Amino acid sequence: MTTRTKVSTPELYGWPLIAAANALEMLPFVANKIARDGAMLDLRDCNDIDEIPTTLALPENYILNNNKATSAPTAIPKLQEETKSRSHYLSFWDYHDAYMHKKTTPTQVAKNLIAAVEAHQKYHWIRSYSKEQILKQAEASTLRYELGQPLSQLDGVFIPVKEELDVVGLETKFGTSFINDGKPATENATLVQRLMNAGVIILGHTVMNELGWDTFTVNPATGMPANPFDISSSCGGSSGGSAGVVASGIVPVAIGCDGGGSVRIPASFCGLYGLKTTTGRVSSVGGRPVDPTVSVSGPIAATADDMALTYAVMSGVDEKDPRTRFQPVMSLENYTLTHTLEGMTIGITKTFNDLVEEPAIMDQMTHFMRYFESLGAKIVEIDIPDLAMPTSSLFALKCSTLLHATPANAANSALTPAS
Repeated sequence: MTTRTKVSTPELYGWPLIAAANALEMLPFVANKIARDGAMLDLRDCNDIDEIPTTLALPENYILNNNKATSAPTAIPKLQEETKSRSHYLSFWDYHDAYMHKKTTPTQVAKNLIAAVEAHQKYHWIRSYSKEQILKQAEASTLRYELGQPLSQLDGVFIPVKEELDVVGLETKFGTSFINDGKPATENATLVQRLMNAGVIILGHTVMNELGWDTFTVNPATGMPANPFDISSSCGGSSGGSAGVVASGIVPVAIGCDGGGSVRIPASFCGLYGLKTTTGRVSSVGGRPVDPTVSVSGPIAATADDMALTYAVMSGVDEKDPRTRFQPVMSLENYTLTHTLEGMTIGITKTFNDLVEEPAIMDQMTHFMRYFESLGAKIVEIDIPDLAMPTSSLFALKCSTLLHATPANAANSALTPAS
């Protein structure tokens, strides 16, 4: 059974935090002591790790010999409207319906969204975008709808991506003030191009923290994305801008990247759906992951349908990324079969969950477990070796930045034609 030693690390704010940071830089023995007291060096004492780290569960040759996913699927996935998600947010369904019934056009919506982005720049959700490129993509989508030939259900839907993914014409700055400065991307990341191939209009780059190393998206170079539900609070991170712009209602879905929680954390902070995809499901070509063995791209969405369809469209084999060859073809065939979970086993790490100090979190966990059991799932307790290895930072940083601004009532009105 895994055991875990309770670790207590200092919690600092303001000037004490600045003084401690300076001490860490100037006095190496201080950094070493804090790291040791915080159990950050325990991994060095773990002498029984003798396996070579791998991201594959089975030998490569076995997977390739038995895998049918030799190429990307030719048909763009689609969902059935009869079982669509219900939400107070606008979904891709609303965009698609409005375009199909000539209530508005992607070009008109593009103008509304550009105005919404400009009006809400003080909330630091979108970092960079090109009006010219947005309108160009929207005009092409408008023409397709006029001809009755949309490329997919996502045609004309606006999706921004985290700024560690290449978008032609934009600088992939990775949250910094210097990377790729003056050097815009000349090719789209594979997942960006796949979205565009389905008619998606790329809205631009969303704000992230520097190099992805943070859980609150505190970024002095860009400003911290404000949580639309409480603008004095964080959206989480590191894909904070992606979550903020979806939670505000400006777009129904955005793309984030996740290594240690950078999609899941902001999704939870903003009450959204977020998915850390399986390694190899989505191509990493055109991205800038700091930790490529665990970092993947995934959607943050207003509804389960937006998340699932976007995920399906951006997934698939990419010959430039060998890891994508180890995954089966993405399918939404049984997506709506949610009335039963018979035959599914769900593992619960009780020893880890017992460390959760906020009762409300475990109340929700228990609620979900009981619900899944009622649908036929089997809940079992599991033990993960070495789970006790510390993963926390040296300091628990709480952000108390007060943003002097009015509430972010953004743009569920984007589909309304301008007067």
